[in-house]
Amino acid sequence: MVSASDWHWSGSTTAEVTDPWRRPRCSAGLGCLAPPEAGVGDPRWLPPGVRRRQIGPGRHDRVDGVELVPTVPKMFQYFYPDADAVLADPRGHLIISDGRNYVELTNQTYDTIVVDPPPPIESAGTGVLYSREFYAAAARRLNMGGVMMEWIPYGQRLDEFEAHVRTFADVFRDVTLAFGPGGNGVFMLGSASPVSFTPNAIVLVLGRPGVADNLSTAPDSPVHDSAAWSQLIPSLVLATGDAVRSGVGPGPIITDDHPRTEYFQLRHLADPAAPQMSYATLEAAFARP
Repeated sequence: MVSASDWHWSGSTTAEVTDPWRRPRCSAGLGCLAPPEAGVGDPRWLPPGVRRRQIGPGRHDRVDGVELVPTVPKMFQYFYPDADAVLADPRGHLIISDGRNYVELTNQTYDTIVVDPPPPIESAGTGVLYSREFYAAAARRLNMGGVMMEWIPYGQRLDEFEAHVRTFADVFRDVTLAFGPGGNGVFMLGSASPVSFTPNAIVLVLGRPGVADNLSTAPDSPVHDSAAWSQLIPSLVLATGDAVRSGVGPGPIITDDHPRTEYFQLRHLADPAAPQMSYATLEAAFARP
């Protein structure tokens, strides 16, 4: 799974001082729970921290983490007592680099790429993590049947969210949208092959040591055991396949040359009553499976 600190795998702004790994707990789990029909193997590209801790040990041959800020991995021990052991695992590789540059320049390929950009979504410079060019570069780093996941937070207008989905779907043939279990936004999953949350895949991933416990102990976890997660996860799917494209319809996309996420003020001033992205407006916009 792909990450870097300019994507804030921690999932927090610098002002947040509670557990900053809470959102990636769910994104890492969902990324493994939704293999395409072609299957997902190894290696995986993971951030340092919870994703590496959650699914790095066990069946995976290689776990790569790309981190922009050298001091971030040193904070891992403040959240998990086994941090030193996890970081010392020879199957893990921590790379201090810029994530966008890494995905453009590396020759390594991966089965799952997970990106968790920093909110607020309009932050200066984050447009390069939402652009069509970025998604295309990431798609080139996926193995056959691989899956990319990008987290999109609330705190924006519905039409702005639709531009994100439209951009993602312009690169990936098959797209699935799923609500975050903790109510913190939406996950976009994209692949060249159909993506689905199958019961067998859910049971397999939740059965790995520590996965269900790690998900369940997140501060915003809505359920607290494997059986409850197995029932909850399929219900999180908002739209998949043709329902995604029909839900967003035609319209603008986000590119490196037109980073719409960073230039929002005129849109907001021109139409202050535009619908906001929320659970209710999303359900109304998409036909749920």
